[in-house]
Amino acid sequence: MTETTEIAATDIRDVVAGETVDIADSQDGSVMLAGQRDCEVTISESQTGSVMLGAGVASNSGVMGQLVFNQRNFNIFDTPESFGEFITGKAFKGAGQHFRASFSPGTQQSSYSVSFTEPYLYGKPVSLDTALSGFERFQEANDEKRTKFYAGIEKRYKNDWRRGTSFRLENVNISDIDFDAPKEIKEVRGDNQLLGVRLYINKRTTNSRFLPSKGYNFDAGYEQVAGDYTFGVANATQRWYKTLYEDLGGRKTVLETKVRGAAIIGSAPMFEKFYGGGTGSIRGFDYRGVSTRGLPTNSTSTIKDDPIGSDWIITANAEVAVPLTSEALSWLFFIDTGVIDTGGPRASIGTGIQILIPQWFGPVPMRFEIATPIAKDEADDTRVFSFSVGALF
Repeated sequence: MTETTEIAATDIRDVVAGETVDIADSQDGSVMLAGQRDCEVTISESQTGSVMLGAGVASNSGVMGQLVFNQRNFNIFDTPESFGEFITGKAFKGAGQHFRASFSPGTQQSSYSVSFTEPYLYGKPVSLDTALSGFERFQEANDEKRTKFYAGIEKRYKNDWRRGTSFRLENVNISDIDFDAPKEIKEVRGDNQLLGVRLYINKRTTNSRFLPSKGYNFDAGYEQVAGDYTFGVANATQRWYKTLYEDLGGRKTVLETKVRGAAIIGSAPMFEKFYGGGTGSIRGFDYRGVSTRGLPTNSTSTIKDDPIGSDWIITANAEVAVPLTSEALSWLFFIDTGVIDTGGPRASIGTGIQILIPQWFGPVPMRFEIATPIAKDEADDTRVFSFSVGALF
């Protein structure tokens, strides 16, 4: 008996990659999987590439535009035979590689990146990632511009663990420094070269990439940095997801908890240290609003105002997402806490709304959050309302 089954080309590796199977011979002498019947497979390729235009606004980064080209079935060797093949997207396809190019101009920060990933290097469960990126942002007392080359190799194991090694070569330019900026900022004026090598492990057991309702994500690593400065960076992050309640419509109330710790080993420049506050960190505080402060120069003032970063940071967050009309619209309740190397503990409590906009390769979240600090340092910058809005069209 022969069955016909259609499988999308991009799904084949997920079905067989890394699996150990038993092989048996069929009656006609062909090779087949033990315990399985003969089948005829018809392969049809799903949508794997896209060009997206977008715009967004966030309390952390201001107004931004975005242009993204994304191809999940890239083939670097499939060069176009004509200009028409290039324009219609028929070239550079078929090898299961991932290519992404993005450009995001903005009012407070701008960035660009070009990345390439080979998920099965030499046919093994080993990925090769390379990227060239740039970043520019107007900070409180200076402008910061980064240009970075990144490369990494990661091996995947059957028990969901992964380990890898990554490499970065980065230039950080600090310019337009305020007249009374702290000496920690002035002493890094101009170009600063960094060379970093990081060893890490991680594990993901969540049941969904975009809307997990159970499982956890863990990541920990250590980076040794050389160049104009020599120091180390140790960090670890753990996220848990748990379904608290599921209604008759299958809508789930989910608790997400997160603990993050990071520390500098040695003496690092201010642009490599840690800052807390804002969406994704300690809400109720401004972006980089939780930080060690520097003493102003060329001034008689003794008030430490400008952030210069902290040598270590620990944050803990808990958030409950309650679906309203659907899981695309949720009511949020959260508590954020944190501590750095100066001042006492920081904490906030708040609520908000999350809206998920469906897109080709996953939902784009929109968040509107209101938080009130219940523990803070007098030097901290607070922000009651924070938001992140993005739309692709």
